[in-house]
Amino acid sequence: MEGPVRQPPLEPGQPPGPRERFGPEGRRTTERPADRTPASFLGQAQRAFAQGRQRQGIGYLLAAATEGEQKVLDTFRWSPALKRPMLTTRWAMAIQTKLSSAEGGGPSGRDRPSARHAHAPDHRRFEEGPAPGPARHRGAGPGKKSSEQDDPVVFWRERLVDPLAEQLEIRVASGHFGGWLKENKGEGVQERRVGRHNVAMLEEADMEQLHEAALKEKVDVLLVANIRARAGRSRRTPSTILTLRIMAVGGPQELCAFKSLTSNRVEAAQKTDKGASDPADELIKEVMQYIDNHLPLVEMPNLTAKVAGGRAATLAAEKADSPLPILAELRYYQWRELLKDEDLAQCYAKLLGPRDGPNLAGGTPQQRREILLRLLSDWNAVSPEDAKPGPAREEFEPQT
Repeated sequence: MEGPVRQPPLEPGQPPGPRERFGPEGRRTTERPADRTPASFLGQAQRAFAQGRQRQGIGYLLAAATEGEQKVLDTFRWSPALKRPMLTTRWAMAIQTKLSSAEGGGPSGRDRPSARHAHAPDHRRFEEGPAPGPARHRGAGPGKKSSEQDDPVVFWRERLVDPLAEQLEIRVASGHFGGWLKENKGEGVQERRVGRHNVAMLEEADMEQLHEAALKEKVDVLLVANIRARAGRSRRTPSTILTLRIMAVGGPQELCAFKSLTSNRVEAAQKTDKGASDPADELIKEVMQYIDNHLPLVEMPNLTAKVAGGRAATLAAEKADSPLPILAELRYYQWRELLKDEDLAQCYAKLLGPRDGPNLAGGTPQQRREILLRLLSDWNAVSPEDAKPGPAREEFEPQT
C-alpha cells in the first residue's frame, strides 16, 4: 500500500512554477491550484446574496454595472413608484411610538432617538448575518395573542408589523423587487432566508433620523408604522392608533399613507364571530395591494437620448453619501447608447473629480477596479453623521 508522499522542497535558486499538488496526509491529488485572480464584482455579488448579505451584494452589483458588466446592465428594470431605472429595490421597516408611561410605551422615539426599541423584531436588525432563532414576544404568552393591556407595541407587531414583514420577505424572495434578490439557490435555502435578511428593521427614531438610518442601510423604500395614544381615552380602557406610511428614501418623499386603525376595532373584531372581517387583515391586504401595483420592478420603457441626457445632468449635480447607484445608472444610459462616452466622462468627473471620473468612465480595467474598491469601502461603512439627507432627486417620465 502506497504511503503518504511528501512534497519535494524547491532546490536553491529554483524558480517557483507548476508543482505537484498534495491532498490530506500528503497524498497526490488531481486538484488544480486555486485561481489567484481577484473575484469579479459580479461573482462577489452572487456570493453575498447567497450568504444573505443583501446590502453588500447590492453594492457589488452596482460596482459590476459601473464597471460595464453587460450581464448586470441588462437586468436594469423600471420602478413605477420611484420613476427611475433600478437593479433592485431594498426595503426597511420601522416602528415609531408616542405613548405615555401608563400605556407601557415609554418615551417616544423623538425623545430617545438613539435607543433601539425593546420590542423591535430580533430577527431583522441592522446587522446582516446568520439567521438567529425566532423572536420572543413579551406579551400574553405561548399560544395567545397579546392584548392592548399587555403591551401596545407587541400588540401591533403581532397583528400588523410582523405579518407585513413576512409578506414583503416573500415578495423579495419571489423576485418582485429585482431578479438578483430572487430566491433560487436550491431546496431549503428560501426557508432559511425568508424573514431574516431581505427586510431591514431600523431603530426607532424621528423621521429625519429614520431617513439618515435608511441612507446608511442603503434602503430605497421605507415602511413606517406609527403608534400613538388615542386622545381622550380612559386609562382603564387604553387604546392606541396605528398609521402606516410608505416613504421613498432619498427625498424623502411620502408615497402613500393609509387610513389609521385603532386597537379597539381590532380587539372588538376578535371577540365577534369568526366570520366577521378582521380590520387588521383588511389593512394588510390594502397595503400589499398598493405595493403589488406600484413598487415591483417592471420592464424598461422606451427612453430617448434627450430624456436620458436631462436625467444624467441632474444626477451629476447630486451630492450623495454614496455615488454608486448614480454611477451605475449613468453607465446604463451609456450602454444603451443614450449617453455619449464624453458625456459620461464629464458626469463622472463632476461626481468623482477630474482624475477618477475619466478613469472610471474609460480607463483601464485596473484603474476602474481600484476606484470601485474605494467606493465599495464607503458603501459598506458610512457613519450616521456622514449620511446626511441630500436634495430630492428629480423624477422624470420616460417617453414611450
